[in-house]
Amino acid sequence: MTPKLPERFACPFCQTWCGLGMTYLPHMQVYLCYGCAESRGLKPIGEDEITNKVPAKWTKDQVQSLAAYQESPQYFPFVCNQGDILEATTVGLFCPRCEQLLKWAYPWTLDWSWKETA
Repeated sequence: MTPKLPERFACPFCQTWCGLGMTYLPHMQVYLCYGCAESRGLKPIGEDEITNKVPAKWTKDQVQSLAAYQESPQYFPFVCNQGDILEATTVGLFCPRCEQLLKWAYPWTLDWSWKETA
């Protein structure tokens, strides 16, 4: 299931507010306007296209890094299909509202290296 788009979003490519577009990254609130998609030849990235997934079961330090990443206002957090921010646990990213469980994360969200780009 694809998360629904907000009424308005900021396209990361043209940096304008848009009302029409598509989800660009799975499980993240990154949206792409149709204009940029067409002019740049971009399309949504499918979950099966992501090759650098780290599967859960994560260590305590990895969960702490991921939890801090999820709370950072500078990055796009992982979200459930309803758009709620997922909570980091050792068995995956969990939504307490809809009970969706995402069993992977990017390596840089688990090793604190995401903080180096802040």
